[in-house]
Amino acid sequence: MEFLEEFLQKLGEVFPEKSKELKSSVEKIKTAITNLETTVKKLKEENQELKAGNGLSIKKAIPSGNRNQNETIRNPIYGERGSGPIESPRHIVNKSENDIVQIRLALKNDIVMKKLSKAQMDAVIDAFQEKTIEENTLIIDAQVKKKDEMFIIKEGLAAVLKPIGMEMFGSLGGIRPAEKLLRPGDLFGEIAVFYNVARTASVRAKTKMTVWYIKHDFKRVLATIGTASLQEKIEYVSKITHFGTFSKLELKKVAACLSEQFFADGSQIIRQGDIGHSFYVIKSGSVKVSRKGHSSTAHNGVYLATLEQFKYFGDISLLSNTNRNADVVAASDVTCYVLNKALFVNLIGSIERHRAQAPSRERVLSLTIVNDVYNKQIATHFKLGEMVVIKRLGKGGYGTVHLVSTPETKSIHLALKMISKYTIVKNHQEKYILRERDILSTLHCKFISKLYTTFKDLHFVYFLTDAYLGGSLFDLLVARGPLDEAVAKFYAADITLALEYLHLKNIVHRDLKPENLMINHENGHLVLVDFGMAKIVEEKTWTFCGTPEYIAPEIILNSGHDIAVDYWSLGVVIYEMLSCSTPFRDSTAKVGIDLAPFVFQCSKTGQRREVTESGMSLIKSLCKRSPTSRLGYQSNGIDGIRKHKWFKEVDWNAVLDQRISGPLLGEVQCDLNSKRLNELRLDQKTVDGKPVPTENSGWDRSLG
Repeated sequence: MEFLEEFLQKLGEVFPEKSKELKSSVEKIKTAITNLETTVKKLKEENQELKAGNGLSIKKAIPSGNRNQNETIRNPIYGERGSGPIESPRHIVNKSENDIVQIRLALKNDIVMKKLSKAQMDAVIDAFQEKTIEENTLIIDAQVKKKDEMFIIKEGLAAVLKPIGMEMFGSLGGIRPAEKLLRPGDLFGEIAVFYNVARTASVRAKTKMTVWYIKHDFKRVLATIGTASLQEKIEYVSKITHFGTFSKLELKKVAACLSEQFFADGSQIIRQGDIGHSFYVIKSGSVKVSRKGHSSTAHNGVYLATLEQFKYFGDISLLSNTNRNADVVAASDVTCYVLNKALFVNLIGSIERHRAQAPSRERVLSLTIVNDVYNKQIATHFKLGEMVVIKRLGKGGYGTVHLVSTPETKSIHLALKMISKYTIVKNHQEKYILRERDILSTLHCKFISKLYTTFKDLHFVYFLTDAYLGGSLFDLLVARGPLDEAVAKFYAADITLALEYLHLKNIVHRDLKPENLMINHENGHLVLVDFGMAKIVEEKTWTFCGTPEYIAPEIILNSGHDIAVDYWSLGVVIYEMLSCSTPFRDSTAKVGIDLAPFVFQCSKTGQRREVTESGMSLIKSLCKRSPTSRLGYQSNGIDGIRKHKWFKEVDWNAVLDQRISGPLLGEVQCDLNSKRLNELRLDQKTVDGKPVPTENSGWDRSLG
């Protein structure tokens, strides 16, 4: 700018008659540059906030009705393949004490990493390796899909090139976008590694650098440590007499609520006479228990016992609010697992109530869709070579779904899902297909898709299920926009009953969204379909999976998840029914995995219908960041959802028995074209005229 001013000043001396005009131009240029700098600064601050907060803000919601049937962001994703963490030897790279302190400080300054437990953080620190990077080396290239490393700078400087949102300045008079300078102690590359998404910016070394780096498999380190920690807690809890009648799921819930607390030698843990609110299990160390009698003058009271590992104390506080009847003091440095009484009551209910219910705790929700005669008709006539295609119902990434019948049973219409075996094997999805079959074959519920049988040949595997011709809930939202609250309540009740049935069997769906909720054309109720991500989970699982707009925080954080993730998704779906948008969706239809699950903020931008206070209360109760605080996961289980004030007018028994029809049944379009497409037989070799490769490795032997 100084050079430009000097040049124009000399130009004015040469052309005095233009001097005033040139000065005016200089002022305009100064103003324009100032405005541009202000804009750049603002964008940099917003970008920095976004990165520093890992998405602790929600962008404006899509206006109502703007749902696009071709949105790829709504496709489900798998991050880690496999059913759980691989138990492998812990990878430890030797470091100096100073290195460890610097790495720990960098992790604690990161919004996500700082939430790791001490054991997880120690494991991650152990796994960091050191390397040297030469000046001008491109450390991260946003154009390359490789995304398996994150870095902490030990020495040197690096620059972030063209951060997201700054591209627009690349064409303004050749002005280069401002670079963000990274200094020693800065962590970068973590978003792509942690959430398995594409890089958003490139990073280049400005000087010769020394960095610590860790690869993408660090999530397995976290998962292994998390699994070991939970298993250890469950082991401790299972030894407690009071929890003797608890199921595995309930023991896991109690274990998940245990916090770890350290007491130095000589610390007073419990004081006689205080009101009891917590329960303690000794993890390591020992405590001394003593009691002061009414006539005792001893300062420390009468010694009663020394308690060590696996012993517990303070249990009276779980049973009543009576005062503490003894002193407990740390006899050495001691670490305890601590259970807060209020949290315990919310999760499990009082021990007395649990004991009273233990003999009659089983509830049966198994509901039959078809009678034995109907099943026999299907088994007899629906053979792979005899089915007739009526029309295509849909097409996905792995195959297609057809509406089929047979010449002998023209009144029976079923859905046949064809999945390319070659594509399954190419994408390592064999076990998920087999697991989907195993789970569906055990389910008999009116609110869940019914699987009749499976077939296979050299090209495809086939799932034969009931057909629901009313379209999906997503189709309905695209066509109508936001639903009336009464309609949303009815559909939410259907979904709740489907989840209740699944969760009683310890099955978590993990991909609850409007596309996977079909409208039964016969009665207007919703039916939950697509169990490709479902899994039986008795404790916790660690697979990164789901559809971005509906993924719960614990999946993103890789802290282990269970049935609570379905309650989060239920809250998102209810919000979407009422507003035609999801709460974690931005105005450009791009949902960053790192943005979605951290903060729930119900933006009313673009909503056509006002969400009532009770509706918002239910949504926020389901979308609690902590799984143990979520409605549905607490003492009354799913009854907590049913009894919420938003469902006050719902007759749950009538919905369960389907004595009442869906509110939009009259509007459901069911097109059963009698022309039958010239009685086309099923094409078992091509899709859309393109040949499908054969696959005969034998992984599908059990499928028919």
